[in-house]
Amino acid sequence: MEDFANEALEIQFNGLAYHDKVLKMKIFGFSCDESANSLMKSFKIHTGYNNCPKCEVNGKWAGRVVLLETSAPLRADENFRNN
Repeated sequence: MEDFANEALEIQFNGLAYHDKVLKMKIFGFSCDESANSLMKSFKIHTGYNNCPKCEVNGKWAGRVVLLETSAPLRADENFRNN
């Protein structure tokens, strides 16, 4: 992902040369399925025990991983990066 991110930043700042023209581009977001989203964010996939990207709920095994808490504390940016 680092190579892609560096190239995307370069294109945003310098444009993209195409047929003797420089095209300006801006990336607003990405549309990904759950597996690709987890990969991009370096996060556990949706079947993991700590799989919620927004809160710190811990999953429990009940034949599959389930998230039972409805009022878990929100994930802080620093904590997210440390995990």
